[in-house]
Amino acid sequence: MAGEISARLRSSVTRSGFRRAALAPCLACALLACLTPAAGAVTFSNPAPIVIPVQGNAAPYPSPIVVSGLPGTTTDVNVTLSNYTHTDPEDVAAVLVPPSDTNMLLMDGPGGTSEVSGVNITFDDSAPAFMPQATAFPSGSYKPTAYFPGTSFPAPGPLTTYCNPGPIGGGTCTLALALNGKNPNGIWNLYVIDADTQDTGTIAGGWSLDITSAAAQQRTLTVNRGGTGSGTVTATGINCGADCTEAYADGSSVVLTATPAAGSGFASWVGCDNPSANTCTMSMTANKTVTATFNTTPVVVPPPMYPTPVPTPTPTRDTTKPVLSALSLSPSRFRAASSGPSVAAVVGSTVSYGLSEAAAVQFRVERGLRGRRVGGRCVKPTRSNRRAKRCTRYSTLSGGFTHQGKAGSNKLKFSGRVGGRKLRPGSYRLRGVGRDPSGNESALRRSGFRIVRR
Repeated sequence: MAGEISARLRSSVTRSGFRRAALAPCLACALLACLTPAAGAVTFSNPAPIVIPVQGNAAPYPSPIVVSGLPGTTTDVNVTLSNYTHTDPEDVAAVLVPPSDTNMLLMDGPGGTSEVSGVNITFDDSAPAFMPQATAFPSGSYKPTAYFPGTSFPAPGPLTTYCNPGPIGGGTCTLALALNGKNPNGIWNLYVIDADTQDTGTIAGGWSLDITSAAAQQRTLTVNRGGTGSGTVTATGINCGADCTEAYADGSSVVLTATPAAGSGFASWVGCDNPSANTCTMSMTANKTVTATFNTTPVVVPPPMYPTPVPTPTPTRDTTKPVLSALSLSPSRFRAASSGPSVAAVVGSTVSYGLSEAAAVQFRVERGLRGRRVGGRCVKPTRSNRRAKRCTRYSTLSGGFTHQGKAGSNKLKFSGRVGGRKLRPGSYRLRGVGRDPSGNESALRRSGFRIVRR
């Protein structure tokens, strides 16, 4: 027996012909009702048969109907299944998916195991009763009916996202609650499934929609202008001036703006629902009239205007000293060039330094000489100080060279020549001082190097 029972659970009620303990008592059969569309309704049909398999999705899944050309929003929707046959109708569930908003469960499990054949079923909120739960149902008009709420319609179906009409599961949804007040135009889809095994069926005549729709009621807004002045009043659909009347949907909100002409000023609104300065908000719950008042304004001659003298700014002198940093030579041991200027394109050692601002850097060379430490100073050796501690003293050579540096890192090639002469082998120091365009000088910086023979 377990193999005959579908694995799908519907609110703990077993969908098998062998177990009915959880089912409510049989509802009275619905009276046969006329299937003619309601007055004013437009019928859209898809006559293609819908084949219901032993178990699973019907074919096609879904069955579509395209609705177009209807005005306004829906006020009534009825759904008809034509020439419906099934050997165990309680297995069948159908859900209606509109172009937008709420999906509506039409039926789920009515009719018990009593076979139905060739019946025409119309789902209509105004029908006298639900479909019967455990007995066959004749052709007629019924309220949407669900005895197994919670059924899942597989993708592309809506799964369990739909409105439950009851009477089981606490459902109270109606076609009107799910579908009224919406744009009816678009694709409507009907999804049909068989939840149990063994039995099959068809909706041989396809299905149809009877839709009644109505355009929203229109309310007329009339704008007047008054007062001694002139101006215009504008809003969506109004430019008064020339166009001072417009129709709007009932309950809509309209914002008017009053703009005075030259020589006039806006004074007040008369008949405005919600005035705020030169704007007025109207709630169109009825035909309404509003007046904007404009008054002339006196001509005011302004006093003569004289230009305010602009003081000549006192120039500020730059007193910030440039910062010369990271002075170095690489390599620090190199051979002097035999000819050429102090700054060479290729030959020599690379001098690197940094500047806080653009400045001209004056470079001089100091030669290292032997000396003796006397009184905290390194002096020239003499007979009298020959026993003093040895030291290296530096003598500034004549000549030098200048390099125009930029703010940031700078490099140049020093050839080892100063004042037109080649430096002899020995120890030296290169010293530099930066001077900016305002004449501010940096602190002195030095870096040692050595001239070698080869």
